Amino acid sequence: LHEETKGVYLVRSGGSTQKPLIFPVDITENLEQRTVLANALTAANLFSPSTIALNMFGYSDMYRTAAILDDILEKCNATTLAVSSNIKYEDAYDTSLHFKPNFIFGTPSKLFLFAQHLKKNGLTLPIKNLLFAGEFLLPSYKTVFKEFLGTQNIYSLYGSAETGIWAWSDYSKNPSLFRI
Repeated sequence: LHEETKGVYLVRSGGSTQKPLIFPVDITENLEQRTVLANALTAANLFSPSTIALNMFGYSDMYRTAAILDDILEKCNATTLAVSSNIKYEDAYDTSLHFKPNFIFGTPSKLFLFAQHLKKNGLTLPIKNLLFAGEFLLPSYKTVFKEFLGTQNIYSLYGSAETGIWAWSDYSKNPSLFRI
């Protein structure tokens, strides 16, 4: 880093090495790519100024999925509830009751655990939209999401640490079709 002539955006990836790989990405290019994606998501009416998203992606260990989604939402003039994957489920539930999000973000496994917490405690939420990334969505999760999170629409993002997020899918309508 001390040999760089300007600041860089550091990205962490596990890749196929199973060891942390940290590399720099051009900051300007990274931000431009987010703007392009935000414009596409706004044009597709996925996000709007009325979007309020409970963001349960991770911010830890130099993984920035949550921060990237926060930035994209801001570029869409939407609101992010930046709670992270480390939030206590009780707090996520209380935050949802207070702010009434219409989107929930996270990895399928994290969102499933949150839904299981709601089930265990006899609770439900009315969050119409769910956006996931980072993992495969097991078909059995969809039923649990619908029953305990109120999910009606599911969306997915695709990309990698090396290239950023560059595609999205209306998973409810056509899970295998991604728009670039």
